Amino acid sequence: MSLCLIFAGILWAPISYGQLRQPDGSVIPAPNQLSSFLNNAPLNEGIDVINDASLVPEVFTPSESLTFSFIAEGGGYENAFGWYNLGDDVTLAQNRFVIFDCSVEPSQPFVTSTVNFCGNPQWKGGPIGFFLITPQLRNGSGRRVPNCAENDNRGYIYYSEPRLNIDEDPNSTFIHHLVYRSNSFPNAFYFGFEDLFRGGDNDFEDTLILVEGLLVGDVPENCDGTDDDCDGRIDEGAEQSCSTICGQGVQLCASGSLGLCSAPEPSEELCDGLDNDCDGNLDEGLTQACLSNCGEGLEVCVAGEWSGCTAQTPRDESCNNVDEDCDGLVDEGLSIDCVNGCGVAGQRVCVAGSFGQCNAPLPQAETCDALDNDCDGLVDESLFESCQNECGLGVAQCVNGEFINCNAPVPSLELCDALDNDCDGQVDETLTQVCGGACGIEGLEQCAAGLWIACTAPQARPEACNLIDDDCDGQIDENLSQVCQNACGQGQQSCVGGAWSVCDAPLPQLEICDNLDNDCDGQIDENLVQACQNECGQATQLCIAGSFTACNLAPPQEESCDNFDNDCDGLVDENLERACDSLCGTGNELCVGGAWVDCNAPVPRPESCNALDDDCDGLIDELLIRACDNPCGEGASSCELGRWSECPASSASEEQCDASDNDCDGLSDEDVVCPNAQAICVRGECALPCQSRECPIGQECVDDVCLNVPCQNCRRFEICENDRCLDLCSQLSCGADQFCRAGECITGSCYSQECEAGKLCIDGQCQADDCDLVNCGLGQACLEGRCFETCAQTQCASNEVCIRGQCLANACEGIDCAEDERCEAGGCVPDLCDDVLCPIGRRCENTECIPDLCLATQCPVESQCVALGEGLVDCV
Repeated sequence: MSLCLIFAGILWAPISYGQLRQPDGSVIPAPNQLSSFLNNAPLNEGIDVINDASLVPEVFTPSESLTFSFIAEGGGYENAFGWYNLGDDVTLAQNRFVIFDCSVEPSQPFVTSTVNFCGNPQWKGGPIGFFLITPQLRNGSGRRVPNCAENDNRGYIYYSEPRLNIDEDPNSTFIHHLVYRSNSFPNAFYFGFEDLFRGGDNDFEDTLILVEGLLVGDVPENCDGTDDDCDGRIDEGAEQSCSTICGQGVQLCASGSLGLCSAPEPSEELCDGLDNDCDGNLDEGLTQACLSNCGEGLEVCVAGEWSGCTAQTPRDESCNNVDEDCDGLVDEGLSIDCVNGCGVAGQRVCVAGSFGQCNAPLPQAETCDALDNDCDGLVDESLFESCQNECGLGVAQCVNGEFINCNAPVPSLELCDALDNDCDGQVDETLTQVCGGACGIEGLEQCAAGLWIACTAPQARPEACNLIDDDCDGQIDENLSQVCQNACGQGQQSCVGGAWSVCDAPLPQLEICDNLDNDCDGQIDENLVQACQNECGQATQLCIAGSFTACNLAPPQEESCDNFDNDCDGLVDENLERACDSLCGTGNELCVGGAWVDCNAPVPRPESCNALDDDCDGLIDELLIRACDNPCGEGASSCELGRWSECPASSASEEQCDASDNDCDGLSDEDVVCPNAQAICVRGECALPCQSRECPIGQECVDDVCLNVPCQNCRRFEICENDRCLDLCSQLSCGADQFCRAGECITGSCYSQECEAGKLCIDGQCQADDCDLVNCGLGQACLEGRCFETCAQTQCASNEVCIRGQCLANACEGIDCAEDERCEAGGCVPDLCDDVLCPIGRRCENTECIPDLCLATQCPVESQCVALGEGLVDCV
């Protein structure tokens, strides 16, 4: 995807999104905290810092006001951030407008500043860009002291327009800022800067800024009653296109609100060649009544005109039941000639739309008279009539004018066939024949409906309980029995003396738990229960599927702290005790009334000077002081490892120019002679008069003498109090779960609360200790699971220095450097970390805050870890 920006007639070539690289091929940004700053709480942006990184937009148009938020400062430089007008000479400091200067601390995230651009005399009404000023000096001499960017041209300045970064090689321009569009805030962009010349570590989180209210392109005027584009006019041209289904229109802006849409609205369709109802069809479905001489009809609208009237016009009458000639008569005077079958002429007259039968004399029905009555050329053809005799009906045919040959049936001998064979009006009458029975006796049977029935001879039948030999086997009621039943089931009955005996089905019994219906009431094991008990009481058991359930009393359980007698011994919560802890250690607590109480673990108590952590805050004898005095005055001693230090109250000595009563005579600086005969002792300083001369650097003229400027060498995290530089944390006591940083108490996870065994606090998280199970030799330390030699057991000569167990020549022996310098290779060089305050868990090296490897180093007993630089540590 590419983006092309046009501002005030200036065109930038498209720049692709995706992975960006420095001229040396490095993909940016390098792995660092930038993703954490953007994607962890509270921002939760969901930004891919590599694939979403962009160099554009380079410039923006501000809305009515912009809100700047200082998100994070991950580098060691104290930078400044601001904006400029596109087209201004940015080499002039007055054309650069600073929003955040170097006073914003890393411990103060989300510092915000809102700038109103409407009516702002600094804004020239066009696009703006952004810049970062660093304390890194252009002349290659290091950085400013103190470490603070100033809006001048001594430090490197990096602009959002790469063309303005004049310090870079135009043929190999290094990238110093990345742009990310916010996913959470509208019209907002993040600007991540790399403050080291030519990329440095490429982390782009040295200064991270969020700007809200930025527009890409010109600022549109909205219909909101405000001057959005800051041209002195309100809502000018802030109209809005609108539409209905009938077309386009415009909504005009009045008093901050859009008016009605001027687009046409749908209306009833008319015959005018227009789409009045805006359905995409013209004059659709439109009809109206019309007239002719013959009556009414309908006509339709076509292309805005009425046409096609369906009313009838007069025409010749035809036989269709319609008054076609419109004379009020239907099918009048219409007929056609015809001839009948016998050759006689006639006509067929039109009636109700159809021509009727020919009205010539019609042929007659053929009759049995030896004539051709129906004029078909045949005489007496197909003439029949019914006939009958005593046996029934038949048919006779006409031949030469007479009906002859009746085919009715003739009488015959009566048979057993369900017919009246002898035609006497009776069927199968008086027909009998001899028949035999199963018991060997003959009889007679009769014919009925064609079947022989009712043989009078005895017939064998199934034996019945009646004292008769029904089956003709010579025995009476033999082997007769039948099934019988009652409420409990089936049984048998036998035939005795022609009667059935008593049924032997089972009788109802008392119901028992056996999965049977013992009492024959249709229910199984109903309402059967029995008592049961154990140590915890009595209960009942139910009969289910022929077995009694287990006793529904819970068995005795192990006693627990719940105010119940779990083990059913008559006592509640008896003899229950468990371990407990406090900030100061472990103990035991008892269960009373279902709750754990009376933990006897040691509790915090006021800190006392005894080399113990009395208040259990992880510190020993912290901030303990007590008043003390001697003949020269009072003082305060502090507690160090369980012992009070010597009283710092002065003892009598020769009076000096130090604003103190050195000789304890009640006077300060009396009769003191300064080494410089021209100087006098004022306010504890030997000061030169300054009426006719300038004071040296670091001094100022006060009451006609040159005095030192108090606190001129205070570091960034110190304050000046009573002309002394004091650490912001020196008089602050934080809670047990907090630590002090730059004068603030900060809740710091494992930095203030120890990790569990086998883990170390690294970057604020408890992580596995790689050295937990490693046993190193005498005098060795462990880091990342590997042992190395240390200086814990090594003694070197006074002109030597110990580095990891080896004594090396000390090139800095006897060299004293200034407070903001350090000795390196026998010479004093600027201490780039002098006033750099890194976040907890990191330390400064060459202005950069890097992870403190001492937090992961296990030193020998009674030694402590020190950083050597270049990623090395030692134990001394």
